[in-house]
Amino acid sequence: MLADLDEARIIRDDDEGDARELVLGRTSNAMVERRELRVPRSAAMANDAASTAILKDLLSTHVLAEWTTPASLPRRDFLTFPHHLLFDYAVARLAIPPEHYDLITGLTAEPDLFIAIRPGIELHYQRLWHIDLPSFWDLTFQALTATIPEVGKLIGPSVAAVHANDVSQFQPLIDRLNSTNAPTRDEGMAGFRHVLMTLVATGTTTGDFAASPWCALLDTTTTTLTLDLALTVRPSLWFLGTHVEELAAPECAHLGTVASLAKLGRACFSLPSRASSARLDKLKHVLP
Repeated sequence: MLADLDEARIIRDDDEGDARELVLGRTSNAMVERRELRVPRSAAMANDAASTAILKDLLSTHVLAEWTTPASLPRRDFLTFPHHLLFDYAVARLAIPPEHYDLITGLTAEPDLFIAIRPGIELHYQRLWHIDLPSFWDLTFQALTATIPEVGKLIGPSVAAVHANDVSQFQPLIDRLNSTNAPTRDEGMAGFRHVLMTLVATGTTTGDFAASPWCALLDTTTTTLTLDLALTVRPSLWFLGTHVEELAAPECAHLGTVASLAKLGRACFSLPSRASSARLDKLKHVLP
């Protein structure tokens, strides 16, 4: 929906798209800098007389709006966005720097920045997921190793968990898990852990769950099992076990390693009860 708005109200086909983006960029950047959802009209104009017509255009199409006081009195000298989603999208498109290093540097230097523009950052990740998957994973791993608030490190893996529909989309993560370089492998494990945590949390709270691509992902990543990996996948296997009746056999054909995972679980970290063990064993019965 927001991408359609971008094309319909901002880019268009009248050769003024760059000018509209310039004015919106000034406005959203000023809001981010001030940590406010309104800015003086002069922030959008920047002493540029040519921006007058562009600003009028953006106001007439309701991309921007003149601010009104709590008493519903208009204040022409202040600008805002008529809906917070428009602000979030403008931040994602025009305020967040295109270079990942610059974004991570900004979040590191200003920890409160993440709180101020978190929805915009999430939209930025979503946009990368759909248009540039390698860049998405590059940003995700840079965030995982940066000294930013822990919640900021979860956005990339969470977006991947919600939007993935094919195991191939996780290949950069799988490559890190299989790396012989310990720090690189640790990055992969951290990302993998967050992805599976989102899977379990989302499935538990919303009931929104599909077998694909999780069965294939678990099979691919557990070819060579280690204790650390077994501990990481254990909660998701329990979750699958509790939903095994909802998974058709073809969907679970990739879970060929479930039997060995169950065995490793019982041998290495002593599953606490027969019920816990039975959840893992149940998965074996849906295999063809």
